[in-house]
Amino acid sequence: MIDLPLSVPTIAVYDDTGGLLFVGPDGTQGAGAGWSLLPPGYDDATHAWSTEAKAMVEDAAKVEGLLVAEVKAEAERQRALSTSPGEFKQAEYAAKRAEVVAWDMLGTTAAAILTAFNGLSAVRRETRFAYAIADAAAFGDNPAAAITRFRAGITAAAAKVGAIEARACALIRAADTAEAKRAAAASAAWPT
Repeated sequence: MIDLPLSVPTIAVYDDTGGLLFVGPDGTQGAGAGWSLLPPGYDDATHAWSTEAKAMVEDAAKVEGLLVAEVKAEAERQRALSTSPGEFKQAEYAAKRAEVVAWDMLGTTAAAILTAFNGLSAVRRETRFAYAIADAAAFGDNPAAAITRFRAGITAAAAKVGAIEARACALIRAADTAEAKRAAAASAAWPT
């Protein structure tokens, strides 16, 4: 059996000072000094009582909190899309990222890294840098160039999404009204 609410809040009832007593269903108007209809689209998560207006109004701070959370969630979704369009692609990206880290651990200069790489046995090179070696063969260059491509791809995807997220959050926080905050959030130009 599904329990449904017996009544849906449609009015706000207030006292003699204009302070909110409760939000309730139609028919409870007599419980206070006055009442007002809830605005269209009323949501407790985005509205607050205005004693001055004696009405529920959108609260810019509440809207901001929700919008910033939505932007951050979308940024995470975009990061996932940019690095893992599929289960196998995700594993490939993780392996390439691990190869970049392993490459960096070979030394602190290009010469030291190449010396250490060339000092590895063929089996160890193939095991530790399989994607870099395959990529280098496909591009007709070398594993160092492949690692540079991997690093650029990892950095570019993260930087782009991070910049969009930072700009959207800054614009939301700078806007004065709930409507302006929504417009700022909508202006985020996420990659498609």
